[in-house]
Amino acid sequence: MKSKKAKIIIITVLAFVLAAALVGTFLLWNRGFFSGGAKKHGKDSRSILIYMCGSNLEISFGAATNNIDEMLSVKLPEGVHVILETGGAKKWRDYDISNEEISRYAVQNGELTLLEKLPQADMGNKETFSDFVKYGLENYPAEHTAVILWDHGSGCVNGMISDENYSGGSLSVADIRDVLTEAGEQYENVNIDLLGMDACLMANLETATILSDCADYLVASEEIEPTGGWDYSTFFNVLAEDQNAPAADLGKAICDGFSEKYTGSDKSYATLSLIDLSEVGKLCSRFDDVMGQVSGRKIEIKDIQKVAESANHSDRCGASSGATGYSNLIDLRDFAAYYGGLTEDTGLSESLSDCVVYKVCLDGNDTVGGLSFYYPLDYYSTGFKKYYEDICPMPAYKAYLKQVYENIPDDTIQIEKASVTENGALQVDITEDSMQYILDKDYALKEILAYGDEEEYSDGIQSMRFLGTDNDIQTENDGQTYISNFRGITLTLNGVPLWYYFVARNENRYFFESPVTVNGTDYSLRFAFVWNDNLFNNGYYEIIGLWSGIGASNTSGMVDKGFQPLNPEDDVQVNEMIVDRANLENDDTPMVTVPKSEDGYRITEEPLEGQYYLYTLELIDIYGRANAYVNAIFRMDKSPEELKADPLSDGEYAAKVVKILDTED
Repeated sequence: MKSKKAKIIIITVLAFVLAAALVGTFLLWNRGFFSGGAKKHGKDSRSILIYMCGSNLEISFGAATNNIDEMLSVKLPEGVHVILETGGAKKWRDYDISNEEISRYAVQNGELTLLEKLPQADMGNKETFSDFVKYGLENYPAEHTAVILWDHGSGCVNGMISDENYSGGSLSVADIRDVLTEAGEQYENVNIDLLGMDACLMANLETATILSDCADYLVASEEIEPTGGWDYSTFFNVLAEDQNAPAADLGKAICDGFSEKYTGSDKSYATLSLIDLSEVGKLCSRFDDVMGQVSGRKIEIKDIQKVAESANHSDRCGASSGATGYSNLIDLRDFAAYYGGLTEDTGLSESLSDCVVYKVCLDGNDTVGGLSFYYPLDYYSTGFKKYYEDICPMPAYKAYLKQVYENIPDDTIQIEKASVTENGALQVDITEDSMQYILDKDYALKEILAYGDEEEYSDGIQSMRFLGTDNDIQTENDGQTYISNFRGITLTLNGVPLWYYFVARNENRYFFESPVTVNGTDYSLRFAFVWNDNLFNNGYYEIIGLWSGIGASNTSGMVDKGFQPLNPEDDVQVNEMIVDRANLENDDTPMVTVPKSEDGYRITEEPLEGQYYLYTLELIDIYGRANAYVNAIFRMDKSPEELKADPLSDGEYAAKVVKILDTED
């Protein structure tokens, strides 16, 4: 028979064993042994769900891997849980991430821990995104949740996400809204306080309006993002210091980290905005009030002209040329400033400031307001019908677009007379009625290489070299008269003439693009004329970088991320752009190698070296159409040596018109 003391000892031991078993069971549960690897957490935690579609950004630049490196560089507290889903790339550079499966990881203690692998799926598919969000919310419930989408973006029309392993799919903004709304209804205790889009062109009024009920704050860029995206180490360091940091503080940290990552080393003029989604409804209503004052009455031509001029003179986000495509995204603050005066004050600018609570702008982009909106500067863009029919969330604005673009006249701008001024410039006068249809003007310049038989070609021109387009045209008589400003120069890259075209302007810069081939790959070289009143001709040219435009590296119409630097050691070639009219099917024109320099590559104005040039003055109407042309042949009056020794200022001409051609030529 056991003693009383022995019984006490046995009972004590059994109690200890039972307690240890309960604790062990709890720890095993907490570590995911009874939940398929997932982890359950209490109310004081934060979950960050990152949906990372690697796409060509990973295989070409290692951009996704670099951002994962940043995430792993910060030791997060126990209450912060980062869940990462990877896919969408044909190859991953590190961490043994599979390109044949969808993978889910926990980012914890400087390591990427695999949670589960799933069959290959299109990350541009709504169901794939929905499955990830529900997985995160169910297995990692938290007091605060952030959802971040990582990849290419293309604004409100094409949305974002371009999976390299699939063709043509993307997540529309409506898809993202539906997924987050459904998840919120299913997991009522979850609060998504921060929604992030580490992608290009997603900070626009339409996107914010459509997603306004899905989260408290949105972090997105209204411009082209650099290839490297956000700085996740700065973002995560805030959480390391305070795991319950408010969403607004996290959003500011993301913006500040983004700015610090690129300032001084990247000239892409990118922006990042923190948007208070609770204020978006008011901003949307006030924008619609502005357009309602126009669409609520019979729309006059002068109204359309005022709206179009305001959009045309505002900062344009993303692509804006026939070569790289048209994003048709206009900075809202610029538009509000230009547009003021046509309507009563509706508080649009003030409401924008309430909505964009914080923003950063990289070098040279200080004028933007943090949100853009869609305006069809290029009406013929394929996205306009989709925007109008399926996306536009503003009834009055939609009514305005319907009235304007379903009633476009055939002929808007009529040439009254084309003549030669006393000093040999081309002067074009339009009819008085045409003045209300004018939106913009530019010219195209081609060097005439050879004349042929005028019976074969009415203008006698047999072959030409395309040089570029510009808007350097004098305007007189309140926009009824246009005069050429032929200074006898063209733009060159290290002395080699470029085929270039004007794409956009802001208060400080005029932007141009030129097709180039760098190290065997085709790009568009973007550069800018920077205004400086202290310099000759009031400024200088700076190179921004190389860019592929819309859909160049994907099939979903996404805008390519980032401007790649043009380095001194790069091999650069330009196409001479020679057109032989007798052999138009032959587009195999010579490529010219640009000489390298110890100073790198520079854009400069250089004298024209030919004798005859075809000058086409082009007038663009308020519907975005090039509606009137006048062609003239100029003969150089000054030699390249004279122009080099004594460059001409505006209003001084290096050539004179020898023949004005029929506009149909």
